[in-house]
Amino acid sequence: MLAMKYSRSNMGRSQRGAVLIVSLVILLVLTILGVSAMRGSALEGRIASNYRLEQLITQAAEAALLEGERLIESLDVKSLVSDTCTNGYCTSRKTDPGYAASIGKSCADAAHLEDRWALANGCNGNLDVWNTVNRSITYSSSNLELTSQVKAKYIVEYLGLVGAAADCSPAPIPPCPGMYRVTTLASDLSDKGRILIQTTYQK
Repeated sequence: MLAMKYSRSNMGRSQRGAVLIVSLVILLVLTILGVSAMRGSALEGRIASNYRLEQLITQAAEAALLEGERLIESLDVKSLVSDTCTNGYCTSRKTDPGYAASIGKSCADAAHLEDRWALANGCNGNLDVWNTVNRSITYSSSNLELTSQVKAKYIVEYLGLVGAAADCSPAPIPPCPGMYRVTTLASDLSDKGRILIQTTYQK
């Protein structure tokens, strides 16, 4: 009868090799899980940061709208408006006699008339109130978080009298109120995110 002999030294080395392989696999899995968790945390951090910045941009835009409405209430804005939007006070493009005929025309057409607040895109008639000096009003805030992370500008347009022209001429008592529009463009400091909002105000 043959007796089978086993080498303890060979079995020990084999077992140690298996344990090493299993340990490396477990370490690899833990590393992958750790890296995934870190990436997930970083992504959640960016999402939260972007959401916070979006809220700040919205707050700045709404605060600028309120400031514009206060100006309308406290100033004789109608006497300040101009076709060139001097200092941010504009006549509405819709009051231009050629505005109706320009609707639907290409931006390359010389007769095309954009709204004053339209974002710059090279169309003829656009004064680019957002990037031209003294064509808009810069909103300033005592809120350091707003001023250090976002910016906002706005314009005030006079849209005309409320009611038919025949009802307002000659001047009735009380006089026909005017309709105004405030448009705000707010963004982060790098202009990667921005919001444009409007409101109308009767006075």
